[in-house]
Amino acid sequence: MSYTGMLKAADARDSLRVELTVDGGVLHATEPSGAAWDIALDRVQVIRWSEREVQLELAGNTVLFVPDDPDAALGSLLPLLVATSDRSLPATTGGPPDRHQPPAELVVDLSEPATEPRAPAPSGQPAAPWPDQPHTMLSAPARRRREGLALAIVLVVAGLVAGVAVLLSLGSGAGPAERAREALDDAGLTAVAVAVDGQTATLTGTVSAPDEAEQAAALLTSVDGIDGVVNRLEMAAPGAPTTAGPATNQPPALAAEAGEALAAIGIDSAVVEADGSRVVVTGTVGSEAVRRTALAALFAVDGVEEIDNRLEVTPVPDETVTTTARAALDQEGFEAVTVTIDDGIATLTGVVPLAALDDGFFQYADRAEDIVTAQSGVRGVRNRLQLTGDAATLRDQLRSLTASAPITFGLGDSALTAAGRVTLDGAAEIIQAQPGLRVLIAGHTDTTGSAAFNEQLSQERADAVRQYLVEQGIAANRLVVVAYGELFPSSPGAAPLDRRVEFEVAG
Repeated sequence: MSYTGMLKAADARDSLRVELTVDGGVLHATEPSGAAWDIALDRVQVIRWSEREVQLELAGNTVLFVPDDPDAALGSLLPLLVATSDRSLPATTGGPPDRHQPPAELVVDLSEPATEPRAPAPSGQPAAPWPDQPHTMLSAPARRRREGLALAIVLVVAGLVAGVAVLLSLGSGAGPAERAREALDDAGLTAVAVAVDGQTATLTGTVSAPDEAEQAAALLTSVDGIDGVVNRLEMAAPGAPTTAGPATNQPPALAAEAGEALAAIGIDSAVVEADGSRVVVTGTVGSEAVRRTALAALFAVDGVEEIDNRLEVTPVPDETVTTTARAALDQEGFEAVTVTIDDGIATLTGVVPLAALDDGFFQYADRAEDIVTAQSGVRGVRNRLQLTGDAATLRDQLRSLTASAPITFGLGDSALTAAGRVTLDGAAEIIQAQPGLRVLIAGHTDTTGSAAFNEQLSQERADAVRQYLVEQGIAANRLVVVAYGELFPSSPGAAPLDRRVEFEVAG
């Protein structure tokens, strides 16, 4: 079962229309473009809920999910989330004070958690259990357009929307635009204008009551070929007649004006036809970015109420597109982004560098998508950039580093050696490349001296390593220290190697 609604950050301008489904212990959040967030279900924390909304914590940030169908969402989705949440609160109409101020952007919160994790034993020793940690692996949502067409309310049909924008079918018979118009007319909503681009319909005009706007949007979600609805309907002033948007030019004047609008942005080879207020545009363009620009230009033409956008991106060999996209990303400083091309569809993967979070995660992800979308031959982009690093990769790299160059100390000493500093320089680079993950620093000693003395000495060794890593630029709240003393010798009779510090990934 799927649940559609708005996912809101503190600033309403950053709200997202999503469709949520639960499958195999994972919460899938899908946008109309096909971009998906794959979130481990046991990493989603329920803060509170009311009759109309659920407050969640994702990666340490508080967001609100406002479902379109509260009864279904709160009756089915909420129990699944509560069952796996280790700090859920009871339902309330007013709700307790927010534990966190909701962020303006959905970015990673690297603040110190209230509870320190317990340390696992070193490799080869009995492991101490880890408490559950609220760690969420998020994939970057696709571009949330802040320019051009202002996003209002998007209603998404059930099911995953795979991939990116799909070109409107050129087959015979009525297309989505005609079917949408017919559905509105049959319901008596003749004053509502509809424009269809690909699989997204946009409603414009005025209505006399809010339920008419909801009815119009709901009707179109059931129209074959339409996967999303942008609802721009406005309420008419009391006593004023409802309208279907701007006054309509008549063809061929409308076709000529639309053609001129495209020519003004450099698209002079497209064929534009008009039937009443409906415009059909065919031809080829160089990239998806140009195709989107064409759509925006047509929307600005007075009298255009429906758009059948049949512009196609001129094919370019995937190898060529990959090379040009890679060069463009490198030129703009996006070396951390990996791009692959399959039949003109670009997929962006990688971990956003920690420094990029200063400007906001979405700004980084949006800019990377813009760069690739502008390349010739790109028909669309799947944005899979991640907010956090990969714990398994970080763990393996740190273990490999310390296996070849252990961090050891002199007898009874906690001062770092020159060789130890070299190893820690490498560790700092590895940790910095995997943002959002916490690292445990475990101090050890040999059996020389009392147990109490050795416990204190191992603490001092771990503290020295932590301080050095902080000086190399690692955030202090990502480093957790534990003192094992003489409890875990590295191997029998290997006292020099017992005087060491090791790493583990805390998540």
